[in-house]
Amino acid sequence: MNTIEQMYEDGLLSNDAKVLLMDLAKGDENILVIGNDKQMNGLLLMAILRERSGSELGWYFKDRDDLNLRSLAPNLTVINSNQVKSYAEARELVRAMTFTPIVIDEINTPAMAKFFLECCVGLRDRVTAAYTEYGDPKAVLNSFARLTREGVDHRTEEMVVNSVRDTVNVFIIYAEENGQKKIYVIDNRRQ
Repeated sequence: MNTIEQMYEDGLLSNDAKVLLMDLAKGDENILVIGNDKQMNGLLLMAILRERSGSELGWYFKDRDDLNLRSLAPNLTVINSNQVKSYAEARELVRAMTFTPIVIDEINTPAMAKFFLECCVGLRDRVTAAYTEYGDPKAVLNSFARLTREGVDHRTEEMVVNSVRDTVNVFIIYAEENGQKKIYVIDNRRQ
């Protein structure tokens, strides 16, 4: 069972990052876990949800079979992500549930990426999601931003990346640098 405390003990988190992550997990911030290791992203998502878990109602957009998020929050309504074909469909599904938490275990389509950002912009809070892509943290963030830009979009790539950075409250980034595994927390609320 991975917890934030265990990740700290394993040397993946600094003490400051551990304290910040535990504080954030107990709050209402929107969190995006990004990195190039799908398994590690899943563990981070589980650790955050372990802190956030409870009997609250909410929506769980499921793509992965290797995570058992329902064990942490049994009252989440499960919707298979592959059933959501468009951004409009995703919005329609949760239109009436403005204040309920949303979990997306893996963002892998433009529809889900745009939906995630829309949830972060709107009145919704406690939106937690993961996105896996290969490359350094900056490349992963740029890749996520490009995914949200599919279709007609007059903005430059730099404008899209800045918009994503400004929209998401917290980024949790898993990276391997010089053979060392590290987790970084970027808290956009404090900038």
